[in-house]
Amino acid sequence: MPELLSRLPTLLLLAGVVPGALAAQQPADTSNTPGQIAGLTVLPKWGQSKEQQRQSEEECYARAKQKVGSDPAAIAKAEGEVASADSFTPGVVSTRRQARGKAMREDALAEFRDAMRACLEGGGYTVQ
Repeated sequence: MPELLSRLPTLLLLAGVVPGALAAQQPADTSNTPGQIAGLTVLPKWGQSKEQQRQSEEECYARAKQKVGSDPAAIAKAEGEVASADSFTPGVVSTRRQARGKAMREDALAEFRDAMRACLEGGGYTVQ
């Protein structure tokens, strides 16, 4: 039993439970913004706060996803799945399928970025 108690902090961390004393040591959320996921650099023109910018990016991401019918996060996941599946496919067929699939994903991603860029620029952001 004493051994279990000595391991309690580690067990709590592994289970996702963080005691109050340890919670302050956790790093801040460093997840990518919707603009970064789409491969865009978004800069406020009118002094929008980081919170407002993130909200605008989320709204424009959702609009672009609905308009275009694609999602950069899903496209990236699909690329990994195709590469995995093609490891079991004979050479020429695999190469052609990969090239065709890559071109389709690049077109969808470009269309998504254009839609998101238009939305953000209309909301007072510079998009690169």
